[in-house]
Amino acid sequence: MWRKNTGKCEVVSTTGFWVGAVPSVRRMTQDAEIILELGDTLVLHTDGITEARNARQEQFSEERLVAIIESKGGLASHLIRDAITETVRGWTASVDDDMTLLVVTYVGG
Repeated sequence: MWRKNTGKCEVVSTTGFWVGAVPSVRRMTQDAEIILELGDTLVLHTDGITEARNARQEQFSEERLVAIIESKGGLASHLIRDAITETVRGWTASVDDDMTLLVVTYVGG
């Protein structure tokens, strides 16, 4: 989550599970609430983004993802999305896992 007032990301860790591995995930999920301020951007992603590997088998990493988000913070959501996907695609030698990414900016309401 990129905060407009600081220009920094706040990483919100979540517990994960394999989607589709069991018929119901109800007992494995936990509700949480995140308050977004005007201009804040929320970036949701699967591990295929942060665990993408380059030719030397180095993972892309959460740190690299945060660096992109902080450098592009304040731009339109689709531009942040494009910067992330282009950078990850350039990083990885081959796609071995799904890469799902959702970028939304709170514009008030």
